[in-house]
Amino acid sequence: TDIHTHILPGIDDGAKDEKVSEEMLSALYAQGVRRVVFTPHYYGQHRSPQDFLKLRSEAYEKIKGVVPAGMQTALGAEVHFSETVATNTDCGALSVGNTRYILIEFPFLYDWPATILQKLRYFMDETELTPVIAHICRYPQLRKNPEALLRLAEMGCLLQVNASAFCDKDSSGFAFAALKHNLVHCLGSDCHNVTNRAPDLKRAEEAIAQAGYADRLEEIGRIMKCVTEDRPVKCAAATPVKKFFNRYR
Repeated sequence: TDIHTHILPGIDDGAKDEKVSEEMLSALYAQGVRRVVFTPHYYGQHRSPQDFLKLRSEAYEKIKGVVPAGMQTALGAEVHFSETVATNTDCGALSVGNTRYILIEFPFLYDWPATILQKLRYFMDETELTPVIAHICRYPQLRKNPEALLRLAEMGCLLQVNASAFCDKDSSGFAFAALKHNLVHCLGSDCHNVTNRAPDLKRAEEAIAQAGYADRLEEIGRIMKCVTEDRPVKCAAATPVKKFFNRYR
């Protein structure tokens, strides 16, 4: 399963046209991916959920005919969590395939506003949705304070790591520490094209298996299957990631 992609053409900074979309789908299929969630960026201050859904539907219509046989797809969104989104319960329509799960992107700030988790809890209570926190290795706030990962998990959120994080020298230490502490629930390529941000799930799976975490890969696959099928998720007990002199343990 690839739960985080930017394959739909012309709707965000992902695939620029149908040809690129088809190449990305083919690459994922060759890597063994059989479930793909389309998650274009959604920014609440730019357009309403209704306008976004119309654009997303139009983009999907352009490529649904080139989805490889045997590959299941679902429509979702990478929802940028802002004041607009936090108080707009209509954003429930942006969930993964109309399930109880929604992919949430936090701000790329070194220090998050003090109320951000409180607002996330309000959003969860009002929408009854479970956030899947996108690409946790990319946030300076979480890199600085990795203990916050456990707090998010204890709130009921699922945590998603980009495949590239396990292969990148700068982020692999953080990614593997989160994996060790049962704080990686979903894996996504976050692919945008076929060049510098191409699908790379296979390479990440190989790195994870070589590091001795093949059992965690199976668990992540089970969790993502539950997400796409709108079933409850039971996660292994998590423990906090600690940071010592820029090393994560």
